Amino acid sequence: MKHIYLVLPLILIGLSGCASGPATQPELPNSLTVQINNDAEGTMTMRGGFMYTYANTRCEGEEKQANKMSMANREALTTIPVKPDAPLTFALTTLNAQGFKGNWGCSVTTTFTPVTGARYEAVMQTEGDNRTCKVTIMDQNKNVVPTTSPEYSCNRTLAGIVKNGQRYAPKSTTPIPIYVPVRK
Repeated sequence: MKHIYLVLPLILIGLSGCASGPATQPELPNSLTVQINNDAEGTMTMRGGFMYTYANTRCEGEEKQANKMSMANREALTTIPVKPDAPLTFALTTLNAQGFKGNWGCSVTTTFTPVTGARYEAVMQTEGDNRTCKVTIMDQNKNVVPTTSPEYSCNRTLAGIVKNGQRYAPKSTTPIPIYVPVRK
C-alpha cells in the first residue's frame, strides 16, 4: 500500500465549500466586479480566490465579500456595490493547493475612489507561477483607474501579514497523512 500525503491547506480548501458572495453583475452602476486570473501551472491545482473590503486604508473593519474555489485559471469572483466619492480599500488573495508541488498564494490590497454612476472591473493577475500578483482597475470605458497600495496586504493570509503583491507560503506545512490503497 502506498501513502499519499496532502498538506493542510488542501484539506481546508476542500472543507470550506465552493463559493460564497454575490454573483457577478457587471452591468450594475456604482459597482465593482472582480476577476482573478491565476497563472499557477500544473495538473490537479485547486485555486482559491478571496475578496475582503476594509473601512479605511489602515486595514480596519475587515468584511469578507466573497470566496470561490475552483480548478479554473480565470474566475469571475463577485460584484459588490461601491459608494461614489468615498475611497474603497479592498484585498484580493489567492491560494493554490497543488499537493506535493506545494501550496502558496498571493495577496494585493489597493484603494481607489469610485465616481457616481460608474462601473468598475478589478482584475488580479498572478505572474511567474504565482510569484507576484497585481490588481488593475478599469472603468466601464476600459480606462485604467488610479490606485494606491500599501507595502503590506491588509488580508491576514495563512502565512500572516504578507508583502503586497508577493508570493507567500502558509506557515504550517505539517503533512496530514491520507491513506489511499493502490492496487499493484
